[in-house]
Amino acid sequence: MNNIEMNPQQQAVIMELQMIEQKMKQLEAQISAIQKQTGEMEGIIESLAAVERNNGEEMLLPIGKGIFIKNKPTSKNVLLNIGSGTVIEKDIKGTIKLIDEQITKLNEMAAEYQLEMMKSEKKIEEMIEGIQKTQQ
Repeated sequence: MNNIEMNPQQQAVIMELQMIEQKMKQLEAQISAIQKQTGEMEGIIESLAAVERNNGEEMLLPIGKGIFIKNKPTSKNVLLNIGSGTVIEKDIKGTIKLIDEQITKLNEMAAEYQLEMMKSEKKIEEMIEGIQKTQQ
């Protein structure tokens, strides 16, 4: 195994590269979580739209993780948890609009994280180029 001695400046660069790599892994995890959440929200929109189109016929209503209830929707309103244990009644169209707005915000966050990743990748490339120049 090669024992390569590094000067303090090279050690600092390697530490910074490792920190950037760790940051990128965190950003990737956050983007993945956002994609999962938006996928779930899009599924909720599809379910709400199906209930809205329903004309009082029996249908399978998803309640989560592959579990359904066979039922006839009697209302075009849903109960919506808005946080802190507060629940409001809202019509389906309004609920879909609210979820669409949340999806938009999440996608904006994901785009910001993507931009951060691109900046980090560029910084890594610049640092590697700098290391290569000092070795020549």
